[in-house]
Amino acid sequence: NNVPMGMLVMRDDHTVLAWNATMAKWTCIDEETIVGRSIIDFFPRFSRSTVKARLDKVFRGKGPILFSPDRHPDLIMANLPKERARILKIHASAVPSFQENSHYALLTIEDITALSIRMADFKTMSHKAMEEVTIRTDVEEKLKQQNLILQGILSASPTAIILVENRIVK
Repeated sequence: NNVPMGMLVMRDDHTVLAWNATMAKWTCIDEETIVGRSIIDFFPRFSRSTVKARLDKVFRGKGPILFSPDRHPDLIMANLPKERARILKIHASAVPSFQENSHYALLTIEDITALSIRMADFKTMSHKAMEEVTIRTDVEEKLKQQNLILQGILSASPTAIILVENRIVK
């Protein structure tokens, strides 16, 4: 219960056997409410055929498998304060059960919301920096063109140009 990530254990019939304090905090579902019941009752996305097929591998002792937040953003809904959804990375690993040739699924859930926000911020900053480099390159090219025009005017001019700065002829 003192782990900073969510953890749950379930049988192959999707009955929850263990639910840690972090999961209770993130989902607002306490251990007494969910243990002994199907996870599908609380998180219906576990009934999807793709999710069931992947978990079946774990129940047969294969894995671990990853439910990435990109492909499974709503597998377990857990909101942050102010109703923003957490971005969760879920690993499912096989744990031997008490029955022969049977396994439980241990799901470890990592909240990667802060990391995802930082990555999005970095992507935005990188995009802005690239835009700025493009603008600077364009301005530099225009400045070079204007310089060439000015050099052409000066070299074609029959009169001398005297630069005066602070009344000193240079």
